[in-house]
Amino acid sequence: MITTGLAVLALHLTHTAKPRTCAWCGVYAGPNVSRVLDAYLLKPDIWPEFSAPTCQFEVAHGVFVTLSRAACASEARYRAGRAVARRG
Repeated sequence: MITTGLAVLALHLTHTAKPRTCAWCGVYAGPNVSRVLDAYLLKPDIWPEFSAPTCQFEVAHGVFVTLSRAACASEARYRAGRAVARRG
């Protein structure tokens, strides 16, 4: 059941993942903020890119790491919550 939920969430985030520039996103303060090496990605309305299906997370401009399963799920939940909050 959890695996199915994560798969559905990953498919949803493929369409709603935050782009690098996002006028309504604010400052990124997600669960993987400590991994971000580039101060540019911590400016208001600039978020690290994230791909839920591959768990790729941007740590510097154009530099990505693969998150662990737990870190990936946390990032996906954080971004899904932000998308819901923005719509609400």
